[in-house]
Amino acid sequence: MKPRISESSYVTLTIGAFVFAPEVRRLVDWRGNFDPINFSSIVPLLMLLPIAIFVYKRRRALGGTDFVKVAAIWTIAFVYAFVVGVAQTLVLPGVYGLALFLLPVLVGAWFVVQEEPLAKSFARLSRDLFWFGAIAGVYAIVQFVFAPPWDTAWMININSTAFGQPERFGIRAFSVMNSPGTYAEFTAFCLLLNLPNLRPGRMWSLAAAMVMIVGLLLTLVRSAWVGFVLGAIVFAILSPRRKAAIASLLTVSMACAAFAAAYFSFVPSDEIRDTLVTRFQTLTGVSTDSSTLAREQSSSLALASGTASPLGHGLGITGPPAALASRRFLETTDVPPTIDNGFLSRLVEMGVPGCLFFAAAVLLALVASYRSLRVRIRSGNDADATIAAAALSTQIAIFFVCFSGDVYAGVGALIFFIAIALGTKTSLATSRDTPIRTQPSPKRRRRSRTPLARPGRLYGDFQ
Repeated sequence: MKPRISESSYVTLTIGAFVFAPEVRRLVDWRGNFDPINFSSIVPLLMLLPIAIFVYKRRRALGGTDFVKVAAIWTIAFVYAFVVGVAQTLVLPGVYGLALFLLPVLVGAWFVVQEEPLAKSFARLSRDLFWFGAIAGVYAIVQFVFAPPWDTAWMININSTAFGQPERFGIRAFSVMNSPGTYAEFTAFCLLLNLPNLRPGRMWSLAAAMVMIVGLLLTLVRSAWVGFVLGAIVFAILSPRRKAAIASLLTVSMACAAFAAAYFSFVPSDEIRDTLVTRFQTLTGVSTDSSTLAREQSSSLALASGTASPLGHGLGITGPPAALASRRFLETTDVPPTIDNGFLSRLVEMGVPGCLFFAAAVLLALVASYRSLRVRIRSGNDADATIAAAALSTQIAIFFVCFSGDVYAGVGALIFFIAIALGTKTSLATSRDTPIRTQPSPKRRRRSRTPLARPGRLYGDFQ
């Protein structure tokens, strides 16, 4: 018999495809043509389709969950925008956009329907994401120091000045992904989801976190920096294990200090060192920063375009899907092809009706995750509560970063729905063994506390 790949292994491969497919694309296209949309964009989305079968087999587990409510409202918003786009002849861009926003929902749904305890699902997922992030971080450092020819050739072909200079120590690291922004957001969110696992005494996790933080800093993406710091602070406040949370933050701080020492010791040029320093300095004076002023200008154009058409222009009018629209159509529209604000992108695409549903989905996800966190804390299940705190912190960071980029698409949507699943999933330990504390009889109290007496045996990763 042929060996069968397990569902969990397939989901891991799919997440890995979202991370590494763009770099594979650059290697393949190094000697050929650089198309705006090719297998690196399509294959990861197609790999999501079989996960629908996995979810369908256990669909009863989804019934009535907060995840389903969020996914349903989310779907209404984007289907509405798709219909508007089809009316504007944006058929192919609309289909691609719909896949970017809706298919990642399947991965989150798969985590919800798993019968295993939440801690076990989280341990496997966080490990996979951590290693993906660490590998991407190593390559980001290699990219910055050596400027591989396939990456520099791609930079020249797409003619993007936002990626820095196609030369050694001049690249704003984008690692194995399509842009510095996408890579920075993925790394920041991976670190936030892994905060429950970071400890100063775990040298391997410290080294991996250090590599990821170096890659994050080399992107020069300030919104991801601030989003990560904001999420880390929220985690430290909400986590029921404050000492462990503080230890996680100390681990991150140690990694940042080590990076600073290495950066200023080994980077060969004062000009290059000043680039990072200047980027940090602009955090206290963004009103005079040139990139911020350019973003404000494009946002003003997007806002004017969105308010001029309150019913929306249609899905596929902006962002990566717009590359599939006809040149003739793009010449007749006043919508900027790239909008550095995810919420304004939604306004332009789906107008006021769709935006209301989109905002409702995002806010419901936050409320449901926070409510689930409180339930787990009251039940005394600190292990699951710590996971929920990390998931909620990640959602808050995504929400913040969306003000300076379209995060809720592709790999960003993947992380978003994974965070919702982790934040709202009912654990076997939570639902059966440790209900919300009431006043049980003495015998009942003794039995119900047994699974929590030694949490390290059930949740070995959160000791």
